[in-house]
Amino acid sequence: MNVLITGANRGIGLGYVRHYLAAGDEVWACHRADPGRLATIEDESLHLVQWDVAEDVHESFAARAGLPQRLDVL
Repeated sequence: MNVLITGANRGIGLGYVRHYLAAGDEVWACHRADPGRLATIEDESLHLVQWDVAEDVHESFAARAGLPQRLDVL
């Protein structure tokens, strides 16, 4: 599955990142400025995306973040 997780650098979001990676899924993990603990995870299926959801969303976000054409979980 292709999974996009916001607030992924701590708490519940980080738990979801670990869960989906353990299941073998591709994960795009969004963080605001500092990736925090995400930076310590070494997994080819993890894609770190710097993004503050409070900012305006532009169509170019998907291309900039390297998102696939289809997301299964948001």
